Amino acid sequence: MPMHEPSIRNNPRWVLKVGPESTIALLAVGLAISGAMIWLERRPRTNLDVRLVPTTPILLVGILMSLAAAIHLLGLMGKH
Repeated sequence: MPMHEPSIRNNPRWVLKVGPESTIALLAVGLAISGAMIWLERRPRTNLDVRLVPTTPILLVGILMSLAAAIHLLGLMGKH
């Protein structure tokens, strides 16, 4: 009988395996979010009302998602 229970980190049922398909999907979503926010910021405004969507933080999240996915793809290809 073991002295302690195995943690979630060491349990193979809880290990998340991220393959190239999900990484490419994350890259596509990040690029789509970034592109949509850039388009929304560059679109000419007709009035001076405040936008309900905060474009800059969402743009930052999209860029970070794309960057993380690109780095992960490079790691999957074996490039360091």
